[in-house]
Order: sequence, then structure tokens, then C-alpha cells
Amino acid sequence: DEVAQARAPRQIALLDACRERLTGNLRAGAAEAAAAMSPTLEQAIGRARGQAILLGTTLGGYSYDDLAAKNGVFSSSLLEGLRGEAPGDDRDYITIRTLGEYVDERVREWVLRHRPEHAEVSRGITVHVEGAAAALPLALARQDPMDLPIHRLGPYARVKDLLEMEDLDGEDSLGLRLARLPAHSLARLDELLSGYRLRQEMRVARELRLTLGAAKTPDLDGYELRFRQETVPWSGGDFFGFEVLDGGRCLVYLGEVTGRGLGAMVGVSLLRNSLESLVRRGSGPVSEQIEELNRILKRDAPEARFFSLFAAILDSQNHRLEYVNAGHPAGFLLKREGLYELPSTAPILGIIDGISPQSTVLSLAPEDRLVLYTDGVMELENSSGEEFGLDRLRETLLAYPPGDSGDAFLDRLLADLESFSAGKPPADDQTVLTLKRLTA
Repeated sequence: DEVAQARAPRQIALLDACRERLTGNLRAGAAEAAAAMSPTLEQAIGRARGQAILLGTTLGGYSYDDLAAKNGVFSSSLLEGLRGEAPGDDRDYITIRTLGEYVDERVREWVLRHRPEHAEVSRGITVHVEGAAAALPLALARQDPMDLPIHRLGPYARVKDLLEMEDLDGEDSLGLRLARLPAHSLARLDELLSGYRLRQEMRVARELRLTLGAAKTPDLDGYELRFRQETVPWSGGDFFGFEVLDGGRCLVYLGEVTGRGLGAMVGVSLLRNSLESLVRRGSGPVSEQIEELNRILKRDAPEARFFSLFAAILDSQNHRLEYVNAGHPAGFLLKREGLYELPSTAPILGIIDGISPQSTVLSLAPEDRLVLYTDGVMELENSSGEEFGLDRLRETLLAYPPGDSGDAFLDRLLADLESFSAGKPPADDQTVLTLKRLTA
């Protein structure tokens, strides 16, 4: 009840994890927990500014006598003490916050000794250690293996110098119990620390991706542009965009970058900004802008980042589409008489210097539809491991009514993809973009 009133979700979760081990005789468990708490609390009290004697501990609480100020006996719960709300805290008589500080220092010592490359993030790793300190004594109420509550507690309890437990005071019951944790806890600690920077990088990459992916379809007289994108965690290689130019022209592009994380998103940002700038300034064929874009990516993109790209400029006044396909899956042009593939006309970008892209120019009739997609569409698997594939994609697109709007067209395709996968989660992003010339 006290935890619930404290409105501390993290502490509630920690205590719930410990409660799963509080079975059997709870009175005996409370006594055992209190006995286990005492040595660690004594260490904490000894570090306080005032002088006090620990009189007793209960399950989740303690009492002490402040001898220096002669103010008598104080009683408090661990949660109050850790929040700095125990009686006497305002006068610096005693603060059990030092218990959290004690564990925090042990964590920092371990990080500096064993993982010095993480020294600058050690504060972030231990920021919640007080919640762990409040819950760990409760977990000691039973002699059962502690891997379940420790697993729930996360990295903060596990990093209490587990590799150096022999250096701790032999009367530190909490430390001795932690020292007997299963070996997988140490491996898990290494995993958590090594993954810390990766998680931070992926968080920044996701935020950057949201910014980069905030494309809006422009309004073009006589044309309809639509897109759909289904993303999966830890992926993020797909990108696309639109840039309205002068004279009724519009740049439309779709691509994919190798790799994941922040480096990939930085590469995408470089490509998008460079491509849009080159097209705005250039007056020659698209192939010239792509050739220059490749030089920029080869020189400035993060190491080992390569890009497939389908880039097209629509001339909405003359109903012409000029494109370069640099190593991207073949686009489709759906016409009343059939489906035409738009294969690669240049190599993947960012790998070699001196490429010679080739531009192709198409004439668009009313109801002609350009369809671009990423390889996550073709590589979508069903429960049997069978891929959707290029042939099935062709057949699927040919079956759609030519008069469908862009939204209806994409809704049909996504529904067919979902039906094929039968609930199996996709392994890669799926992005589809359509451009249709409307009937006059």
C-alpha cells in the first residue's frame, strides 16, 4: 500500500518482482530479510553526518536512535529513507539515501576498473540504483535462487561489483548473497554495458529517421502521388522523398541504405540533402546529378554505407518522366496494355568512383501508374519461409483495377502482403510509392 501511494512505478515493479519469492512463512521471511538488511544499513548509517545506532529492521523498514542530537528513536520505511523523507533527514541526523550512494559508488568503481570506455555513462547506468537498493533486501526474504528478482531489477543491482565480491566485508550479507548469483548474471552485465551505447545510438537514429521520414506528397496538377511505409524495429534502411521544382516538375525518389543505426541515418540525410540540392541547381539530365551524387557519397558518407536509389523527375506539363535506377529493385510502369519493368541503369551508389549512369525518359498516358518499392516487399516471408517474390508481385499488381486511386491501390497491396505473411512478422521495412497520371 505504501509503495502504491508513493506513485513510484519503478519501485512498484521492483517490489512486485521480489514478492514472487515471498512464499512460505512470511513471518520467518521478514525476520530473515531484516537480518540481511542490517549489515548494509549499518554501513549506510555510519556514513551519515549524524551519529546513530540502528535499533532494528523490519521487512521494508528500520528504526534508529539518534544519539548525537538526543532526539530519541526514529522509525522509517526504506522508501521514505531513500527519498530523503525519513524523520530527521531535514536536520541531517541520518539519511538512508547514503545506502543508494554506497551502491552507486560500487557501480562506478566497477565501471572505471573493468569498462573504462563507459566511464562517461556510468552515471546514467546507476541513476535508478536507489530503487534497487530498496527492493533487494526484500528479495532476501527467501533462500531460493534470486535470478528471477535480479533479472527483473535490471542492470542496476547486477552491476554492484559482482566480479570483486571477495573484496567486500565478510559481514555484508547483501554482498555475499549477490556473490552467489548464477554465472549468467555476470554475462548479462557485460551484455548490458556493451549494448548501452548501441541503444543510445538507435534511439537517436529513430528520432532522426522520424524527421527524415516526414515526407508529404505534393499536389501536382493532373497527377496523384501516394506512399505507404511499414517499418520494423532495428531496421530503418528505407528512405524516400519529393521535391517540387520549377516549371511543373517534381523530383520523386526511393532508396535503401546498407546498415542500421545512426551512421545509416546520417548517410541518408547526406544523400537527400545533396540530391535535392543538385536537382534544384542542375539543368542537365538526371544522370549528371546522380553521377555527382555518387562522388559526394563516396567521399563523405559514413564508412561502408552504400545506397540503392530510384530517382525520377516528373515533367507534369509535358507528361514525361526521366529516371535513373542505381541498383534498386526494378520499378514498374503499369499501362492499360500491360506492365513494364524499369531495370537498373547505374550501379549502387557510394561504392566506386567514376560511374556513368544512364537516364531513361518515359511518356505517361492517362491512368499510367509508376510503382516503386523496396526489397522488403519482395522478401516478405510466410510461415513456410516462402518469399513473396518478384513474380508474385507482378501478378498481384496486374490484377488491380487501372482506375483505382492511389490510396485504394496501396490498401489492396498491403492487404495482399498481410494475407500472404499470415501473421509472420516482417524482417525488413516495406515501402511502396505510386505516381499516377489522372484522366483529363
